[in-house]
Amino acid sequence: MRYRIGICEDDRIICKEIEERIHSCFRERKEAVSVIVWNTGEDCIAALSEKGVVNILFLDIELPGCSGVNVGNHIRKEIKDRNMYIIYVSQYTKYAMELFETHPYYFIDKSKGFSKIKEIIDDLITLDMEDSQNYMYASSGIIYKLMFRDIMYLESDKKYIKIILEDGTERRFIGTLKNEMKKLSDMFAAAGQSYIVNLKYIEKFYPDKVVMMNGQCINIGRKYKHEFYERNRKFTDYMK
Repeated sequence: MRYRIGICEDDRIICKEIEERIHSCFRERKEAVSVIVWNTGEDCIAALSEKGVVNILFLDIELPGCSGVNVGNHIRKEIKDRNMYIIYVSQYTKYAMELFETHPYYFIDKSKGFSKIKEIIDDLITLDMEDSQNYMYASSGIIYKLMFRDIMYLESDKKYIKIILEDGTERRFIGTLKNEMKKLSDMFAAAGQSYIVNLKYIEKFYPDKVVMMNGQCINIGRKYKHEFYERNRKFTDYMK
């Protein structure tokens, strides 16, 4: 697989350093990569008119004109790309709450340099391979396959399980969440007896509930909170 990585940064010197580190990382891995560079948020948005243009985006927050936060919102809310990994780049950490709803994977503090880029890319490739794995379920004697990345959440409905997919469609089969949880990766967490959610599709996080990207509000059961919070912390801990 050839990875496509975007850089949106108005400082051309920083742009060049990030690009060189990306190419160095992929040379070590002996894998192919394409790097696309934009120097304004407007150019980035114009290029990202549909899903899948890039797999990973290094995005400066404080761009002139259209900010990195606006670009992030365009990616998540306009073209509805939930699978692109966004790494925000800034010398300020004051934007944490604004960034949360765009689900960034990581935050790079410019003042600390860019030595983390290799580690970030290695981790993302591992995560992407996991995200692309197949989930299988049986219905009426037929085995069906879905990719983890396409599943927003699973819901128990009496003896049935409903799978709500990222594209808004739904699958239904007989089973139990307890058994299905064993088939899923660490990017999924049980919120209670009735729901298993894909953490990357959480839009809003409250102490006792989450709101998914499709607007579904899911309560977190008391005995599930510790494990749920721990899995979510590992998945969203980008402020390192």
